[in-house]
Amino acid sequence: SLAALGNVIQALGSKEKRHVPFRDSKLTYLLQDCLNGSSKVLMFVNISPVSFNLQESMCSLKFAQRCANTRLGKAKKNVESKQIAMLKEKVDALTSKLKHGSYSST
Repeated sequence: SLAALGNVIQALGSKEKRHVPFRDSKLTYLLQDCLNGSSKVLMFVNISPVSFNLQESMCSLKFAQRCANTRLGKAKKNVESKQIAMLKEKVDALTSKLKHGSYSST
């Protein structure tokens, strides 16, 4: 999963527009909305001071280095249109009517 996540981050940070492999793992597929450019991404990498975890710690540090060399750009503010806000209000009103039994389908 770390390799797939690294591939996605690298593809997102690439200057040329190319395929972003979100479907290569369940993790990247679930994080697709978070990584797609409209959010800020903060990553923590944990390593272990224990010698028998050296291989895993080195792998994590290489992954962190790969991510640190990638620039995703500024986060974009997701502005909701007036029409979407109006439709959400209608859905909420209809849902409330259904819950209270004051809506008839005829």
